[in-house]
Amino acid sequence: MKNWPHPKLKGKIEKIEVEFPSLKGNRLKDPWVRSIIVYSPHENDSKLPVIILLPPFLGTSSGALNQDPLSKNLFEQVDALILKGVPPFLLVIPDGFTSYGGSQYLNSPAIGNYETMIVRDLVYWIQTKFNFSPPFGLMGRSSGGYGAVTLGMKYPDLFSAAACHSGDLYFEWCYKRDFPAAYEVLKKHPSISAFLREFWKKEKPDSRDFTTLNVIAMSACYSPNLNSPLKFDLPFDLKTSELRRDIWKKWLNHDPVFGVEKFKENLKKLKLLFLDCGNKDEYFLHLGARIFTEKLKNSKISYHYEEYSDGHRGTGYRFSASIPLLVKALLKSKAEKT
Repeated sequence: MKNWPHPKLKGKIEKIEVEFPSLKGNRLKDPWVRSIIVYSPHENDSKLPVIILLPPFLGTSSGALNQDPLSKNLFEQVDALILKGVPPFLLVIPDGFTSYGGSQYLNSPAIGNYETMIVRDLVYWIQTKFNFSPPFGLMGRSSGGYGAVTLGMKYPDLFSAAACHSGDLYFEWCYKRDFPAAYEVLKKHPSISAFLREFWKKEKPDSRDFTTLNVIAMSACYSPNLNSPLKFDLPFDLKTSELRRDIWKKWLNHDPVFGVEKFKENLKKLKLLFLDCGNKDEYFLHLGARIFTEKLKNSKISYHYEEYSDGHRGTGYRFSASIPLLVKALLKSKAEKT
């Protein structure tokens, strides 16, 4: 597909197949050739800002192409912003989907090197394909927001601006409460593998199935273990449901809330750290965002936080709030670099 044939769109949309060497040979045998969606304005200037958008859990790059007659899709939002005066920019959407539903954009022997996929392979591809050089911007919603803030924390020289929309923050609230439900589902199956086989065969998995899949995926990301049959450990005992505190501690090591002190100097390098969340978020991520921003404030790290009246789902319209600020920050980074 060369162009997305939608009459309202002003920029060009391309779907490009890209090889990601870092995913080659991953344990789940997920494809290492992925579809990348690229939105480019009519301007073709190597000084344009570049924003990488990371899809959420169970999301793919092609999901951004979805049309909704009741609201603007992502690309219609981008066109509207540019028509209102936001400087044009290149938007790149990679695919971090796995057989467990998502990768959190981390490296894990249980699923593959999705962090390296972004920070090495994708960055290199953007440089060679479009002749654009870092720093770039990162943004995402839910797990994509988590990826944006964590990669921004770790690599401020590659990504000078990050926007986290309803991202996974403060694991004590957003994950831990799902463990009993996941335990109840898994105990009905002879093995985790059996649950996974049944999940992907179902025409319509229910909410508890999705909760269980999410716990499995997060375990593969946060608590990999090469000595375990599936190469990861669940944070609870499959016989008794008791919390495995040693495994839970591994999860907490990946919580951005507890990474503020460790990555304080990196966070201070960012030209923009944007966060927002609906105050009715079903996973209580607005509480995590409040805790996170308080830690940022106490560490004298600049940030921009907005809270609005909505839940977790269907909030892609909020990208219109962060994109203008991301573009402004990236233009500032480019100006300072030159």
